[in-house]
Amino acid sequence: MRSSSWSVVAGLLVAAGCGVENDPSAQWAGLTSSPPTRAPTLVTVEPGAVMFPRTTVGHSVTTSVRIRNHGEGTAQLFLGIPEPFTVALTSLTLAPGAEQMVDLRLEPTRPGIAGAVLQLLAKDRRIEITVRGEVDPASTGGSEDNSDGQLSTPRCSGPAGTARLAWSYVPPQDQTLEFTGAMDSEGHLYATECPRYWDTSEDGPLDQRTCHLLSLDRDGHVRYRSPLAGTQYVHVDLISGERLYGTFERTSPRVTSLSAADGSVLWSTPLLPMLDAGCKWAYLSAPVLAGPNVVVAVYAIGDGVTCNALLALNADTGALAWKVSSGSRFTQPIADNPGNLYTSHYAIAQDHSTVLSYSSTGSLRWQSERTGERTPLAVNGGTLMLSAEELADPDTGVYRTALGTAGIPRQHSEGALPFGPSPHADVALSAQGLIALPDGRCTGAACPTDAHVSGRFFYGLDATTGQLRWSVPVGGYPSAPLLTARNSLLLVDRPVPEDCEFGCQGSDSSFESYLHEFSLDGREQVACKLQGLAPFITSPALHKGRLFLGAWLNWNIENDATRFLGLHAYELGTPTDPATTGWVTEGGSHERQGQPTL
Repeated sequence: MRSSSWSVVAGLLVAAGCGVENDPSAQWAGLTSSPPTRAPTLVTVEPGAVMFPRTTVGHSVTTSVRIRNHGEGTAQLFLGIPEPFTVALTSLTLAPGAEQMVDLRLEPTRPGIAGAVLQLLAKDRRIEITVRGEVDPASTGGSEDNSDGQLSTPRCSGPAGTARLAWSYVPPQDQTLEFTGAMDSEGHLYATECPRYWDTSEDGPLDQRTCHLLSLDRDGHVRYRSPLAGTQYVHVDLISGERLYGTFERTSPRVTSLSAADGSVLWSTPLLPMLDAGCKWAYLSAPVLAGPNVVVAVYAIGDGVTCNALLALNADTGALAWKVSSGSRFTQPIADNPGNLYTSHYAIAQDHSTVLSYSSTGSLRWQSERTGERTPLAVNGGTLMLSAEELADPDTGVYRTALGTAGIPRQHSEGALPFGPSPHADVALSAQGLIALPDGRCTGAACPTDAHVSGRFFYGLDATTGQLRWSVPVGGYPSAPLLTARNSLLLVDRPVPEDCEFGCQGSDSSFESYLHEFSLDGREQVACKLQGLAPFITSPALHKGRLFLGAWLNWNIENDATRFLGLHAYELGTPTDPATTGWVTEGGSHERQGQPTL
């Protein structure tokens, strides 16, 4: 096979009756033989021509096109692409207004330059998309086409191996910033600001607390700072289209929906009235979209009473759609594209887990028992990942295979938050079937034989067999990995000196942070130093070559009261976007809330 590159033509728009006549002699690879039926009035394919990154013999690369039905009727479309490419779908049905991402994969077997044509048949009309590109005879690692059209290797954007700081945001002196990494597809960031010294030990007079929903554009300019009454305050966890969703815990637990355009409150639903009587203090999971609803797991306590529930609220109105109660605590739920939910109960005394799946309407799909702790972390492409231990069938819960990282020792500290310190899952799945995640040192046959001072490693595993492909020692406090459009992985960590004996791990390690870029076979392409010594605590978010991170500022290891959160935006030396496939939600973050992009 040979490679391809695409001359970018945005938004090829084809009207029924105005397209290119079908050529019966065209060579179709994998094209269904059924004749096409009714098509929409308009079909858009974006981009009309696309460029594959440069690849090497023996390594595949993937890109995507977006097909949208602008018509009033259902469209039946048929796709084909000649060798040397493969296409993820050969036919698809699109409802009015629907769109579909279609993956194209190149798996070259020899070097050179070649071209091909993706063909889409709609109502006897053919849309053609030119594909051409370049393949190297041996692996060079990390080359891609940059914004200037020149192939280059990832590099640092600043001098002396540093990442250039594009801008930073420091909240006003009397305000505390809360930021979870929420960013939409336009590069708009969403955070909340509240009085810094407001008493958070008790919920106190909420009606006297005035906060603000803050939105910044990708250049750091304030889009708006919209007032939020204390009774409506939430931190933004989830973005879906033009809506934001956030949660608040403690004695006034609630879910609130806000407008992404101006920050206005669309609805706010108190949760205590939905729980059993006596429950007064609640912890909430991050919200997750499941069909037409927003779902949260609730763990609430009171005088001699405990409440555990999954609550589904209508995403448009905030009304209760359904509720599932349990005698055991639910873990952070995740959801697949059809809206099925996955969660679990873990009994630490018995070291036993019950893994559960519910439909989008709240009915139990299946229940499966496990020895050990098994928490659903991610679901995509017919694979359900349970902790860093195993892969299971998402339709039945049946065990498939153990992961090569199984058996990493884990500690459970008394008093730990029921849903963990953040809603992010530290995993990514590439289109090549690679699971990537940072974790402790594993002990299997293919695991690292030498200890590392940080105690942390970056692993690449096969998403089908679970086998360990590669491992790389990394620094302390590694971020969730972020999969890019050029088939690389971004990771932020805090490298630890080999002679370190104290304060070597976690958020208390007094070391510099670095942004790493790895190839999908675990080779480090570049490492760029970030500004300051304070740890970056949010998952990285990426938009058009700019990386956004939340970091502790004015940080003093000896006095946690001095630290406060700020925002940093860094330029990538070789710009790219987040991948459109894998466990990547809108904006490029790897949050386990929301629906995966297929």
